[in-house]
Amino acid sequence: MVDSSTGKEIESQKKFVPGGVEYSIWCEIKPYDERFVELVVDNTLPIVFFDSFSQRGTDGPRDIQGQVKECFTTYLETDSIKVSWEQSKGITSIVDKLKDKELVFGDFGAFSPIYEITPVKDLRDVNSVRGKMGRNRKGFNVERSVGQLVDVKSFSDGELWLEAELEYQCKGMQFYRVNLKLWKEIQRLEVKV
Repeated sequence: MVDSSTGKEIESQKKFVPGGVEYSIWCEIKPYDERFVELVVDNTLPIVFFDSFSQRGTDGPRDIQGQVKECFTTYLETDSIKVSWEQSKGITSIVDKLKDKELVFGDFGAFSPIYEITPVKDLRDVNSVRGKMGRNRKGFNVERSVGQLVDVKSFSDGELWLEAELEYQCKGMQFYRVNLKLWKEIQRLEVKV
């Protein structure tokens, strides 16, 4: 990525998305200013194709260079934020390093799936069981299942951000993943469930 007015290269990061490639850049722009950016093709780099039966053309390999960074197995960390997880438990810690403050507390991991169901002995009695709950969303005898972290599906370490995808299993759910994107230049954590 090149700044058209100066001809200088701009920090950028690419991500494979359905139907193509998404490029992100980092630049500061003042109000009412505009900046034109060009994508310049580098023909000296080898062309690499990725393929997957389940998501054809949308994903890359788990490890392009044959090296796995240790931080991706249990945590992501920048100068301002550290996100840690443990097998089964999920995300156990999010630390704001600038304020030296832990942001996760309680009995469950951050963003862990929780499935709750109030059992009904006689299905003809559903209305009265629901009526006894009042404004509560669960009954006294609620059965709770907490999701278990089973895999780190993918990760990337680029110029602008770190990214990881955590896969969970939970009763009552067929699919549950948490995507983490931790920006390097600013104190920002994006989470998609």
